Amino acid sequence: PTFMHLRLFESAKIALEEAGLNVIGGFMSPVHDKYGKKGLVAVEHRIAMVEASLASSSWISCDTWEAKQDDWTRTRFVLERFAKEASEAVGQSVRALLLCGADLLQSFLTPGVWTEDDIESILSNGVACIHREGLNLELLIQESDMLYAKRKNIFI
Repeated sequence: PTFMHLRLFESAKIALEEAGLNVIGGFMSPVHDKYGKKGLVAVEHRIAMVEASLASSSWISCDTWEAKQDDWTRTRFVLERFAKEASEAVGQSVRALLLCGADLLQSFLTPGVWTEDDIESILSNGVACIHREGLNLELLIQESDMLYAKRKNIFI
């Protein structure tokens, strides 16, 4: 992770709390080696880097479950697992929001990248989305029927 990834978590936490949400934790989940991204460093090294970068954080941790599965796990299922485990830990219902850049949110509109069920599940739980230079996030949401319908669950 880069310094900016860590800043994204801090910025998102502040924005979510200002929106009235109670943030109980943040998780970085290194993707499985079989994700297929070109140039991806081996998972054991990515886990070590994430753990080292989070050593001083009191609320963000590295979750290795996704990386240790037999194959790549879709984001929706990783988030559902986080929500289930957090709910059990605190004894009440918890939502796991996806923290992402505007480019990832834009990828929801690209046919074949995400399944409709995954998009519906992720947007229904919520997304904390950070602006990316060159992409008008508000316009992206306004011009997409799907994103606009879930706009109250997209925190910018």
